[in-house]
Amino acid sequence: MSEADPILSVENLTKRFDDVVANDDIDLTVRRGEVHGLLGENGAGKSTLMNVLYGLYSPTSGRIVFDGEERSFESPKDAIDAGIGMVHQHFMLVPRMSVLENIVLGERETASGGADGGLLSGLKAMLSRSREGPRSRIERLSEEYGLAVDPDAKVWELDIGERQRVEILKALYRDVELLILDEPTAVLTPNEAERMFETIRTLVEEGLTVVFITHKLWEIDRMADRVTVLRDGRRIETVDADSVSEADLAEKMVGREVLFRLDKEPVSVGDPVLEAADLSVSDDRGTTALSGVDVTVRRGEIVGIAGVSGNGQRELAESLIGFRPLEDGEIAIDGRDLTGAKPRAFVDAGVSFVPEDRYRYGCASGLSVMHNAGVKTYRDGLGGDGPFVDYDAMAEYADDLVSVFDVRGVGDVRATPAGELSGGNLQKLILGREMRRSPEVLVANQPTRGVDVGAIENIRELMLEQRTAGTGVLMISEDLDELLDVSDRILVMYDGEFVHETTPAETDRWELGMYMSTGTAPTTDERAPTTEPT
Repeated sequence: MSEADPILSVENLTKRFDDVVANDDIDLTVRRGEVHGLLGENGAGKSTLMNVLYGLYSPTSGRIVFDGEERSFESPKDAIDAGIGMVHQHFMLVPRMSVLENIVLGERETASGGADGGLLSGLKAMLSRSREGPRSRIERLSEEYGLAVDPDAKVWELDIGERQRVEILKALYRDVELLILDEPTAVLTPNEAERMFETIRTLVEEGLTVVFITHKLWEIDRMADRVTVLRDGRRIETVDADSVSEADLAEKMVGREVLFRLDKEPVSVGDPVLEAADLSVSDDRGTTALSGVDVTVRRGEIVGIAGVSGNGQRELAESLIGFRPLEDGEIAIDGRDLTGAKPRAFVDAGVSFVPEDRYRYGCASGLSVMHNAGVKTYRDGLGGDGPFVDYDAMAEYADDLVSVFDVRGVGDVRATPAGELSGGNLQKLILGREMRRSPEVLVANQPTRGVDVGAIENIRELMLEQRTAGTGVLMISEDLDELLDVSDRILVMYDGEFVHETTPAETDRWELGMYMSTGTAPTTDERAPTTEPT
């Protein structure tokens, strides 16, 4: 690899959305055969820049040179045809289609009813023929790169980690020279992330070039050859990854020193505020997801739930807010029996919820920031004296929420759709909405997933403030550092049951990882190397 052999050059690229400058005069060079890291806060312009390269957006100004040719991509099809693929942070899948159908969807076809006959006729023609060719290739890619998924499963049946695998397989299925990965490990466990890294290295060894967008500084050290840092839409610096520390990178990202460990003051734990006994529920496929689960959270306590994705965590969270019906068991909030109650009753009882899928369950993406901010509080002082909502009061409430929780990318709260925010900023909006209610119970599923290092620090501080205020917090996370830093108690979930209870002082990442992976106690004191720093 040499500096004289770039596969991609971006020159003076600017992208504006009305008065908002998302990318400001950016220069970027990606060398052939490297893993190029792209770092920046939420809203720094990383995904916008990559979406320009992928043909989803047209640049306001600037040049793109790919593989020695100046390019102008009118659509993702143009980018794919040129040799650029992208795995998006927020999935681009059709829920009602199978894994196989999603992967082959859009593949160029020239048979009867192909491109000239439209997408639907082309798809029907393609699927009317034998699927064994695509199926065999998908199965080979799945096995070769450790991305196990059932080709015949419907996407809506898959958990979020499995959907990520489908997105990656969809990109690998097409022959591309440059692969853009937008937060590829955001929904993966440490073991899955390690397999992902092995996959990326194998792809690079076979000649692929990778742009790797991440918020996780240790992933840059683990994977990247070089790294470019963006801040406020501008390129700050491009450096060799092995020449800078994580602290240096964090400071370049946010413009200030970042605390990686928070001081957790002792808090007096009160009476139980959430009590769930003998919970049994099924997943979306009708399979038992929870079997006789008991969990108690007290006032001023953060209970962390650890587990590999797909072991019942989502079903647990949804049952504790009245969204998923119980087949057996009881739930009480602050001593009040809410077994079988609707989600509205849980909201009225003081339960707040942060879902793992912020776009599907956490917001109404087409509605404004104002509507999303006030969706749970419009009846509490925002309704004026009559039956109508006071939109001036709601807008003021939303403006205050945006300011306090540092939600960026918002112009007018009445006009900016929530779905146009970057993933991390939407997460901060949802967290702010749920925390601002001063809840009795906060159920947070992956609260910092896809959020930058500065925002992670802020979110964890806010959760500790909730704890100090007497809120009982149930935090589901696959980030072992987060569980160890923030939790007072940790429960490990495996195959729909709790198999281990401990405290941060009594365990470590290795032991938690073993319980998560096998459901049983470690049988040796050997310490395997970890992918993340301790």
